[in-house]
Amino acid sequence: MFHTLEEVSALFTPAELAAIDAAAEIDQFGARNDALTSTVAWANHVEKLDVDRALAVDDHSVWTEHDLIAAMYMRDRASRALALLPHELAERLLGPVAAADDQYRGFTVEDSGVRINAINMIPKPDRAWWWYRVPADGPVAVFLSRYDARGNYVGQSEGDESKLITPPVGHDDSAIPGSQAG
Repeated sequence: MFHTLEEVSALFTPAELAAIDAAAEIDQFGARNDALTSTVAWANHVEKLDVDRALAVDDHSVWTEHDLIAAMYMRDRASRALALLPHELAERLLGPVAAADDQYRGFTVEDSGVRINAINMIPKPDRAWWWYRVPADGPVAVFLSRYDARGNYVGQSEGDESKLITPPVGHDDSAIPGSQAG
């Protein structure tokens, strides 16, 4: 179920919402990160990744491995934002965050994180648990199967159900070592 900011905000009084707003961080680009927005973003990213599992890999609405990484960043933001809140407020937002965490764990499997680090291009050894889980099935799992154990992109493999997707103009998998194309 997708959540709205209004739905989650309704759990708090105006004074509590003001405290949550006051605890927001501003990043180096001027973007605000508050616990409510981050909680809703994480829950909705998880929901979309889960719903997409039932769709065909060639459906143009499905998210890719890059969207999975965006979801992981949303969870990082929620974690940071919750840490800035007074304990009693953070505790009340942990319910929706924990529900999204449980949903995420329910359709993902443990992963080494090597492929995610390679795709993200920002290796970081101290990542939280969600960076070491990937969908067990569905389009994102297919997209991730195009990377080897070292995180190198190797293209589509024999039997890859995603071969129905037309590569972008100018894209040539044959130039990638280990590619099955060409």
